[in-house]
Amino acid sequence: FSVVSSVAHAPGQAFKHVVLHGGCGLGKTHLLQGICNGVNRAHPGLEWRYLSGEEFTNEFIYAVKTGRVDGFRARFRNVDLLVIDDIHFLANKKATQEEFLHTFNAIDASGKTVVLSSDRHPRNIATLSEPLIDRLIAAMVVEVYPPDFATRREILRRRAAAMHCALPSEVLDFLAHRITRNVRELEGALFKLVAVASLTKEPIGVDLARRTVEDYVPAARPPEAPEIERLVAAHFGVIGLPGPLRDPGAVDRHVPASQAHPPQFPRSRPPTGQQAALHRADGGATRRKGARSRRHGALEDAGRRARGSHG
Repeated sequence: FSVVSSVAHAPGQAFKHVVLHGGCGLGKTHLLQGICNGVNRAHPGLEWRYLSGEEFTNEFIYAVKTGRVDGFRARFRNVDLLVIDDIHFLANKKATQEEFLHTFNAIDASGKTVVLSSDRHPRNIATLSEPLIDRLIAAMVVEVYPPDFATRREILRRRAAAMHCALPSEVLDFLAHRITRNVRELEGALFKLVAVASLTKEPIGVDLARRTVEDYVPAARPPEAPEIERLVAAHFGVIGLPGPLRDPGAVDRHVPASQAHPPQFPRSRPPTGQQAALHRADGGATRRKGARSRRHGALEDAGRRARGSHG
């Protein structure tokens, strides 16, 4: 909020270029519109333009088709403040990205200000050109987080007051605790609660609020088998769990080869001198016993042959 306020009161001074990023429904568009309104009030002589990434793309395509590129460039490059919402819309649009990069450079060279918003960090926007990424991350990149409990409660209170609906304090607390992901869902739950209370003629209380906002609370789902395997493996430090869905002999390609082989157990220690002597003595006795057995068998065979000749 302090960054946005600084840009609205003094564009190009504290923060020359700003990129706001965060999930859907967190108020990025409202912040951009607040900057434009603030500049309009504090600096009525400054020229600014506000549009979405889709509108910038469509206007550029139309200018190319109609041969009015010079007019397009004059319109967007000769401003004191350029504000573009949803700049991630330029992903996969090579020509539009190049035109926007030149527009950004022209505004920067003249000492003016650019403020953008995106649903993700500039480095995470798919197929965005590297020069444009470098230009964006050189700006003041600010992440917009979901509002905390106190902010969610105040948003509900003000929205309810604007609807001329006095919500009990316990209902405000309940809604602010249950709906935490973004402001859009928070406002939607409030509108639904007021509408249901009006249709059913029920007083607005925690019980009615609980029944009304069930759709806004994410349902818990049971974990699936791959997720269980991953958690168990991570807990016990196991590399790759064998199972019916995985080849036991396969090696995880994300694991270094030095770690993918089964552990090597230590070999037996070599025998001591006394153990070696016993081994040699035992081995000698075994060999002598075997030799005596062979001689005894030979003598028995010779005796049988001699008796056979006399008979």
